[in-house]
Amino acid sequence: MEEEKHRLTSEWMSLACFPVADEFYSGSFVIRYDDLAAGRLDKAYSVTEFSE
Repeated sequence: MEEEKHRLTSEWMSLACFPVADEFYSGSFVIRYDDLAAGRLDKAYSVTEFSE
């Protein structure tokens, strides 16, 4: 699990984090470092995170 977490954090970065209506969820936009460096912002993803 730690190896996978390290792989994901070394390939992806968060562009923005924001709260949503429910206190147990938050949202963010993530993108791969190489896509950001190349200016491919259309490759960003919206992700919902659960804190529960």
